[in-house]
Amino acid sequence: MGQVKLTNNMIAADASVGDLVGSFIAPVSGVTYRLQYNPNAYFDLSLDGHLYVVWTSTPTGLYPLKFTIQIHAHGSGFNEVDSFDILITPPTATTLPVPKTLTLTPDSLSIQTNIVSGTLSRLTVTTSDGSVFNGTFSVSDTLATVSGLSLILARTLTSADIGTHTFMVTATQNNMNVSTTFTLVISAVIAPPPPTNAVPQSISFIPFVPMIQGWYQLSDTTPIGTVVAKVDVVMSDGSVFFGSAMSGSNAYAYVMTSGNIITARQLTSADTSWNTFTATQNGVSISGQVPINVMVTVTSPPPPPPPGPSTFPPYTTVLSSLATATNCLTVTIS
Repeated sequence: MGQVKLTNNMIAADASVGDLVGSFIAPVSGVTYRLQYNPNAYFDLSLDGHLYVVWTSTPTGLYPLKFTIQIHAHGSGFNEVDSFDILITPPTATTLPVPKTLTLTPDSLSIQTNIVSGTLSRLTVTTSDGSVFNGTFSVSDTLATVSGLSLILARTLTSADIGTHTFMVTATQNNMNVSTTFTLVISAVIAPPPPTNAVPQSISFIPFVPMIQGWYQLSDTTPIGTVVAKVDVVMSDGSVFFGSAMSGSNAYAYVMTSGNIITARQLTSADTSWNTFTATQNGVSISGQVPINVMVTVTSPPPPPPPGPSTFPPYTTVLSSLATATNCLTVTIS
């Protein structure tokens, strides 16, 4: 297998003309793709690497059907010919839900080697029937792993990790998978330059978590070390900020480190608030606020216990007792 990767190689036999099978990804940009071998003319390939269904009748046989195609990828100094097996699975009407798309938000991130934990990206999976994804995830690089629906660092970084890492993240359910790529750029910790007279002029925040009506959305299950936002400090002379940073209103829950705001402990609903973060250099401080909403995870209550045995005697016993009481009644008339 060469350097070109295919994000998905399976498609249901009842797919329609124009449905996407998967996308080819080369290690460089500006690559053009062409089909060189296409048995049964079942597929078509766009110049930018998207493989589509073009069959006009449902392929039949012993599923999964395997068809090997050959593609030519070239451009930007890159030139490669590769073969890929495409599997045609049974019609979806007879299959269980399978993943259709996988999205990473963001799909790339730059960090320094002193980051020890935290969320790199959020995963969103859609399925063939719209149901909640209930499969598994895998990552092609040991740098990262998936916890819940978060892509996180899997280990402590070292100087050997410095560089650009592009790897595949794959979602699998009911023997079907879909993949996408994530790019992680790791750099060394930058040493502070000689002192200058520059002072901070503004501070802003770039969200790394979902937002609703201006509020950053977290939950009481958010892992410790999750990156909430990137902090951007603009200096008076355009230099890099190397002063001190602190969090004010809730310093035990959120901290500023390496240009990021991260969670410092397990959160509760009491941590919902406007949080003040301050950057100071050369005696000048500037502050900004980040509204963070911590949602409480709701769990369903257990079902009520089954009813116990009745404490009343059977109807037949009650009626019999009444009959006996009637027969023993004596009435005296004077």
